[in-house]
Amino acid sequence: MGERFYVDRARVVRALAEEADPLVKKRLLRLANNDDGMRKQTTRDHVKKSQQF
Repeated sequence: MGERFYVDRARVVRALAEEADPLVKKRLLRLANNDDGMRKQTTRDHVKKSQQF
């Protein structure tokens, strides 16, 4: 999946978290942070692949 997907998904999850109760909010924010991590990993993987050629 592309970087744009993870950026958009993190934005949507954070918007949902603003409306959620405290327990769910905490879990949603953790999910959004994971999406940020996946976005960074996708970027690093892309750089590694481009350096192979």
